[in-house]
Amino acid sequence: MRKLQLTFLAIFLSFYCMAQISFEEGYFIKDSGQKTECLIKNNDWKSNPREFQYRLVDSDKTNSISIRELKEFGVYNTSKYIKSEVNIDKSTDDTNKLTDNKEPEFEINEVFLRVLVEGKISLYEYTNGNSQRFFYGSENKEIQPLVYKRYKLSSNKVTTNSSYKKQLWDALRCDGKPLDGVQDVSYNRKELVDLFKKYNACVNSGYIEFYKKRNKVTTSLNIRSGINSTALEIYRAAQSFKNVDFGTKLSLRLGAEVEFLLPFNANKWAVISEIAYFKYSGDEELDTAARGAKIDFNSIEIPIGVRHYFYLSNNSSLFLNASIIFNLSSSEILYENADSLTIQQSNSLAFGLGYRHKRYALEFRNGLKRTVVPHFESSLGTMSLIFGYTLF
Repeated sequence: MRKLQLTFLAIFLSFYCMAQISFEEGYFIKDSGQKTECLIKNNDWKSNPREFQYRLVDSDKTNSISIRELKEFGVYNTSKYIKSEVNIDKSTDDTNKLTDNKEPEFEINEVFLRVLVEGKISLYEYTNGNSQRFFYGSENKEIQPLVYKRYKLSSNKVTTNSSYKKQLWDALRCDGKPLDGVQDVSYNRKELVDLFKKYNACVNSGYIEFYKKRNKVTTSLNIRSGINSTALEIYRAAQSFKNVDFGTKLSLRLGAEVEFLLPFNANKWAVISEIAYFKYSGDEELDTAARGAKIDFNSIEIPIGVRHYFYLSNNSSLFLNASIIFNLSSSEILYENADSLTIQQSNSLAFGLGYRHKRYALEFRNGLKRTVVPHFESSLGTMSLIFGYTLF
């Protein structure tokens, strides 16, 4: 079993390293003004990048380039980033760490700003971890931060500096008056994008919307049945008459999985939760006074974990899983001439690799050995071949 686990781990790492990387058509412009057409590794960045990987159109060599060399880059039909030196508010948005200072804690940084709407007046975004800041600017005006900050008014009351509304009131004027809706706009990507689109349309300025709404979390239900290969053995020198190796047994498994596909990093990550059932039976003769040992139990497992996809085409992908398995079942090992032993399964880890084509999936999963009998050197290990079908 140990050799099989090591083999599985080697295959797991090989797939991770060899899985196809998605490069998409794009470009970058250096500080000198030179524009290069290329293929960019599109990570669908959650935080604004400071560097990225690319390939020249006629080469398979992967290169890296950083913000120090560039003034702009983009992935066609997806995103555009420009380099700018701007004031970034470093204030925390953690309610437990808010201060009573209403003014932003500005720090000048050279960053890539993501262009959301490009027009007479443009909207930009900077995200770093959980911190999200918005900026605006035009050809005749430097890019400025839209000021929004939460702070403490008292020990038990939190309020907001919403100066961004006054900034937009002054900047977004159509036919000599402020744009409708400015005072009601929330400090979030969707509402600000809609407002800047509305403004540029009102002043008859052609504009480009680079921001596309991220899909919401997509939920799917998968039926997952297959074959388990399970091995159980226990050992204790002080009670050697109870030592038993039930060997490796094959059994059917039945399960259902809910998958939550997350709307970032090009939909490559998912959270998975499954409930699975299998049966394990064994009957062994012993060369001791106990004469024989028997086990027969029904196991219910709940794996919860993450899955990462490597898309090969629109209809097929490789994937890797890592899960923690919560075991709800218990049973006993029965001896002919000795007291029984209680099986109490501990939680364990499992790793899987698989292939999906449309609604069908095939996965090989290895459940690491777990202790099952207190005070004994005991282990229960399971490897599974799982066939999956997506209902919706």
